[in-house]
Amino acid sequence: MKKIIPVLLCIVCFTAACRHTIAEKPDDLIEQEEMVDILYDIAVLQAFKSYNPKILDDNNINSETYIYKKYGIDSLTFADNHKYYAADLANYEKIQKEVSERLKNRKTELDSLIKKEEPKKPEIKARPLNDSLIKAKQAASGNQPQG
Repeated sequence: MKKIIPVLLCIVCFTAACRHTIAEKPDDLIEQEEMVDILYDIAVLQAFKSYNPKILDDNNINSETYIYKKYGIDSLTFADNHKYYAADLANYEKIQKEVSERLKNRKTELDSLIKKEEPKKPEIKARPLNDSLIKAKQAASGNQPQG
């Protein structure tokens, strides 16, 4: 009997720990499209922060505060909604793919703008030298013209 109780207790604990819990729908639910917008903006701000943090500092931008103000939410609302969407892995994967696609599309747009802005270097075509130029070059270099 003494050996059965610890085994049963372990089974109960293991079952409770493995039970799939579903995140509750937040009272202040952010629509999925807006959540995509928020995650996109967070990704862009994180890219700025990792590439050149001075840009954000020079413009007095705190990325978290910026997101919360822009979307009229607070940190708890965002955390609850993020937890809710992340609990459904299939749907969250779709959200992340959409964010990724938007980032790729924006990069393509910016790359094409950069290519348009690059000044084209003028092509320098070699002109054939006429006889008088050849003779002048040879005279300047001390060579006697042949022929």
